[in-house]
Amino acid sequence: MDNLNIADNYFLKANDNYDYNMEELIENIGYALSYDEEHAPTWCLQGRLMMYELKKYKAAIRCFEKAIFFDPTYIESYKFYSLLLIWIGDFEKAQIIINKGKRVKGMPISITLQRLAMIQEYKGNIGKAIRIMSQAKLLSLSQNDYDFFTNEVIRLNRKVNKPQKEEVQVIPKKVKPTLLQMASQIITRLW
Repeated sequence: MDNLNIADNYFLKANDNYDYNMEELIENIGYALSYDEEHAPTWCLQGRLMMYELKKYKAAIRCFEKAIFFDPTYIESYKFYSLLLIWIGDFEKAQIIINKGKRVKGMPISITLQRLAMIQEYKGNIGKAIRIMSQAKLLSLSQNDYDFFTNEVIRLNRKVNKPQKEEVQVIPKKVKPTLLQMASQIITRLW
């Protein structure tokens, strides 16, 4: 078994700080890369930081490409890189990354199918997206995945099946009688 090196330790510290202590996160990413500038998990984590928090998509792309270059078997790089490419509308490149990721041992089929469905949805092929998500639902291995894909299929079906407007029954308004009509009603009652 490989021992954890210093870069791994700093990566784990950075990963623990992700999303709630950005100062520690950035500091530990810097330390990890200073000890091993080819540490793929750290490059992927930095890509996520650029992608989600800083919205620097070109920098995130560079980070993910470095992560895949340094360790083509690191699954997380493919997950987040494909998502970023879908966000920015580079569907052809996203498809290439998804296909490369499928060949990596341990890549969850559910992530692969979700990304493929996202591409179809962004392209406007809702029917294809529904079929892919339905297939992913059948191949899901956990209750969380099953529930996620079930909800996605429901959401996509709502896009296709727009709710029909219910027919509104028109209730006639009561017409107020005119002064002349009221007078004639009073006279007829008196007689």
